[in-house]
Amino acid sequence: MNDPTKLWRIYAHEDLKVALHAVSAGWLHAACFHAQQCGEKWLKALLTYYGQPVPRSHDLDYLVD
Repeated sequence: MNDPTKLWRIYAHEDLKVALHAVSAGWLHAACFHAQQCGEKWLKALLTYYGQPVPRSHDLDYLVD
């Protein structure tokens, strides 16, 4: 698979599934971590979709700017 946007979306969806499972198990710290990861990967998917470079950052504010 060579479509970076699709890859980021797949990774984001995986993190979302893990976050939802963590919530149902009561693992709130893990749920928050994976929810943040999901948001980060969706932002990176949007960047690739619009042809923008994807910075190596985990800072959501930075990725939004």
